[in-house]
Amino acid sequence: MNTSTASNNLTHHYLNQITKEHRLELVRFATRRLARVREHLPDDALADLTGEDLVQEALAAVVAGMDSPRHGRHPRAGSLINLDMFLHWLRSCMNSQLDNARVSAAAQSRRVSVEQAGHLAQPVAALDAPAVLAALREEFAGQPDVLHALATWARCLHQSGPATPLPPVLQAAARRLLQPEGPTF
Repeated sequence: MNTSTASNNLTHHYLNQITKEHRLELVRFATRRLARVREHLPDDALADLTGEDLVQEALAAVVAGMDSPRHGRHPRAGSLINLDMFLHWLRSCMNSQLDNARVSAAAQSRRVSVEQAGHLAQPVAALDAPAVLAALREEFAGQPDVLHALATWARCLHQSGPATPLPPVLQAAARRLLQPEGPTF
């Protein structure tokens, strides 16, 4: 029996061992985590998501992982030692799903697509680039490497728009400057 088959068999075994009480504890866990995450998001963010949804998504991802090595969730051998370890791993799956939902909701709350959230979170035409660049230059005045990266990015911006995203340290600073409650340019 190959490792994948053995893993799938153990996964199937532990899925079948999950009782109503285990499931209710998973829902309570997911509901608590969801409440904590919602504290840091706008009121309407993740409004449609429930603890039960997170449990269902995690279980569906595990089943999908049993069907395909490229899809779903796949427990490591350490998570297949006993039912408690498997349930711990399911909770980590729900944490991961909730973190993905949080990132998506945060990006959506800023009216930015998830793809744009990984780069500078504002379209080039919509921002006052000279003011933002001046503020970034001032903030990083004592860091020549960062200033060099900023200068390179600024040259690309003036030519035809940025060809590459800002380095992470500059992305974070630019996002902070561009947030509605931040400075207005």
